[in-house]
Amino acid sequence: MNPDVIIIGAGLAGWSANRELEKHGLRTAVVEKSRGLGGRMATRRLNDGRADHGAQFFTARSQSMKQTAKEWEAAGYIRNWSNGFIQLESLDQKQHFQGDGHPRYVGRAGMAPLMKNLWKGKTIEKETKITAVMPGEEGWQLRTDTDQMKTRAVLLTAPVPQSLEMLQNVPGERRWEEDLSSVRYDPCLSVMIEYEGESPLKEPGGIQTKDPRIQFVGCNYQKGISDSCVLTVHAEGDWSREHWDDSGEAFAEELCRIAGPLLDRKKVRKLHPKRWRYAKPVHMYPDRSRSYDSPYPLAFAGDAFGEGKVEGAVLSGKDAAGKIISLLQ
Repeated sequence: MNPDVIIIGAGLAGWSANRELEKHGLRTAVVEKSRGLGGRMATRRLNDGRADHGAQFFTARSQSMKQTAKEWEAAGYIRNWSNGFIQLESLDQKQHFQGDGHPRYVGRAGMAPLMKNLWKGKTIEKETKITAVMPGEEGWQLRTDTDQMKTRAVLLTAPVPQSLEMLQNVPGERRWEEDLSSVRYDPCLSVMIEYEGESPLKEPGGIQTKDPRIQFVGCNYQKGISDSCVLTVHAEGDWSREHWDDSGEAFAEELCRIAGPLLDRKKVRKLHPKRWRYAKPVHMYPDRSRSYDSPYPLAFAGDAFGEGKVEGAVLSGKDAAGKIISLLQ
């Protein structure tokens, strides 16, 4: 039996949408192009260590997200890392913690394990890339390299450029192309640093900087997800764009050099580079989601809508699901 809604993307927006749709009795299918779940809610094992190399933490400002965080915390999925981080104007400054009272939540074993817990019990078509979304006689047809799927409605949660690419062959007026054309993302080059001995960072192990090259440095041991010291360094968007075509080895070495004032270079054991092409929405769609009723029900959601970030992705998925429900009635 064909599902009522196919959700493209098994990240937080997809999870939030799926939960809402199933609450209303709709049959859903979830398709994910990657081997893992969660998109930038990503964690990697590194020898005896572990590192979150995408999203480092999340906050809960809205009442809806506070309730969701409370549920996750009660289930043992997340914990409060800290109520603020070290703030540095430059990397050679002395480290001083600055709290603001707002919890920074993390997955107890990392962000990817959080996503596995959230999706537990749901069958997801992983390693399945949608090559085209096309209107059929009675609904949408989704094509992969090897198969086709049919559904009454589609909810796209991938980065907007990737979602638009799937719809490029829809005939007639494609209003979404103009509506979403202003959405822009910064890339992010990242390096995970296996570090010998104790962390070089002061408690709580997170640094936000105003350096034009590096935006965040986090210690996964102090965060509580790693048995050894593994640091994650995220570059700023402009720097990442400038060095995007560098080899992984080259930009990892350069980020480690830039972060030098925070480190003892002799204790750096190994570097692991990571690229995120659509890391941070810098020009977002103002509403929490965008939906269309023609040719068939269609909606876009993700962290490029509304509030953005992790919280925005959760709220966006729920909002998009509500619009799909209305269109299917």
